[in-house]
Parts: sequence; structure tokens; C-alpha cells
Amino acid sequence: KHATGRMLDFETKVDGDYVNTHAGDGIIVASATGSTAYALSCGGPIIEPHLDVLVMTPICPHTLSDRPIVVSARSLIEVALLERPDTYAQVACDGIVLGEIAPGDRLQVKSAAERITLLHPDGHDYYRLLRSKLHWGRGSFER
Repeated sequence: KHATGRMLDFETKVDGDYVNTHAGDGIIVASATGSTAYALSCGGPIIEPHLDVLVMTPICPHTLSDRPIVVSARSLIEVALLERPDTYAQVACDGIVLGEIAPGDRLQVKSAAERITLLHPDGHDYYRLLRSKLHWGRGSFER
């Protein structure tokens, strides 16, 4: 994401295969667990947390055809910033800026080898939580 509000041009690849050249404010790469955060607010899909996938969601894309894409969590995602005057972009993880990239830099994203287990209280219902947080079913019968 660019700190000045200027549009970025960047290219994405998955496992070395060219996906798209994007123009917009940036791109989010999220796990299934992260899919209901910033990625969702940018138009990304809701992904069940047990699925082993990553989602690439464009941030304010310049074209309506630039849509989110879901790939295997075993994939290597590459994002390359393309040349524009005075271009640089920030790299952030969970809202914390980790650094900047400049045109020609390539950022590689992959899932960590380590896994974590999320603990839930008895009676946890993923879909009930979604309904509550997203206000689904308001004004209609809810179970």
C-alpha cells in the first residue's frame, strides 16, 4: 500500500505463473482466518477457517475486473512493484508497517510451516459468530 494515496502498479505471480498486472492502492494476502478482516472490507470472500488457502484481494482496484483470487496455502505468491514516478509502497502485516519496497522489488509471501490451533469455548458456532458480526438476518427470523 502506498502512503501518499497515489495509485500503484504491481504484478502478481502464483508459483511462478503470471496472474495479473494490477493498478490500485495495493493488495492484501490473507489466510482463511484473516479473510474476515481487512480483506473482507475490500470485497474479498469469507473463507471457512479450516480451509488451507490464501486469498489475494486487491485494495481499491482501478478496474472492476480485478477481483480476489483464492489459491492453495502451499503456493508461493510474488508481488512485484512496477515503475511509476516517485513510487514506493509500504509492506504491512496486521496493521504494522514492516518496511517499504521500491519499483523492481519483489515480495514473496508464503504460509509458515508452523501451525497453530485456535481454542474455542464450548458451543462455539462459526456461522452464528458471522451472523452476529455481519448483522445477517436482522429483521427476519433467526435461530
